[in-house]
Amino acid sequence: GKVVPNQQNRADKAGSGKEAYAKAVAAKKAKREQAIKASQKGKVATVASEHDGPDFVRLDLRVGKIVKVWEHPDAERLFCEEIDVGEDQ
Repeated sequence: GKVVPNQQNRADKAGSGKEAYAKAVAAKKAKREQAIKASQKGKVATVASEHDGPDFVRLDLRVGKIVKVWEHPDAERLFCEEIDVGEDQ
């Protein structure tokens, strides 16, 4: 059969699919290496360097007494609360 120009373009693109994938992988690898170098220079702070303990240590849980509750002035389904946690205001 006769090769129509549109079909020829598809055939060309199909052959270059592996090349495009290889270029994308190389670009991603280069970007990752660049990010690693930047973080080693101190330009980018990583989460691991900010906190070295378990995640639950970062929580701040407090027990308090609900002193006052009122409806939110701008919403139908929200409430405002005043909670005494034993600290000075």
